[in-house]
Amino acid sequence: MWSELKDRLKGEVVVLGVGNRMRGDDAAGSVLAERLGRRVAVPVIDGGETPEECTGKLKAAQPDTVLVLDAVDFGAEAGACALIRAEGLGRATGVSTHSPPLSILAKYLHAETGADFVFLGIQPRNRGVGGSLSEQVSRTLAVAEEALVDILGAQRKMD
Repeated sequence: MWSELKDRLKGEVVVLGVGNRMRGDDAAGSVLAERLGRRVAVPVIDGGETPEECTGKLKAAQPDTVLVLDAVDFGAEAGACALIRAEGLGRATGVSTHSPPLSILAKYLHAETGADFVFLGIQPRNRGVGGSLSEQVSRTLAVAEEALVDILGAQRKMD
């Protein structure tokens, strides 16, 4: 999956993390974006639970590709990762706690910027209010962070 992701990230890449930090594993995309923001050489935006409010930042970045990180229920084992096409978001079950749906946001931003959207979905275990990240999703985030730093390039340290 990681080599496929690397192949799909073309040109100027922007990372958009999505998730509600008050709902357990739903926070996965937001948490991963925060971690990556300190480590990668590409722009990272933490859209939290209102990614639609980030459209101005995304347009200003003029990306060729937007990598969206989010918890997505695609019926797999907790902590599993999958690349999901925008048109496939509507077929995943309980796909999103976001309004408007990310597929509509992606269509709008594609029309505005021409950017391609790549969705990295992380299967949640728990989305309960007040819950924390499950052990499975926490392990996945650690693996995904290292893989994405490798793919996106690490920031140069300023000494």
